[in-house]
Amino acid sequence: MKHVGEANLQQFVLDELDTESHLAIERHMATCAECRRRLRVERQLDEWLLESVPASVPGAAEQSLARL
Repeated sequence: MKHVGEANLQQFVLDELDTESHLAIERHMATCAECRRRLRVERQLDEWLLESVPASVPGAAEQSLARL
């Protein structure tokens, strides 16, 4: 497997992949330091976005993530 693409990486973080794709990425992550680094960054960005959106705005966090 080549490096994980951005779209698949985001879907992996959001747990939106089918089981087969999810497992393939997990196997790749076990051997690819670069993709593990990108995964950490992606998770940090998602966490930062979720923390930066006011909780009082329904759906705002999801809309912010969808724009990425």
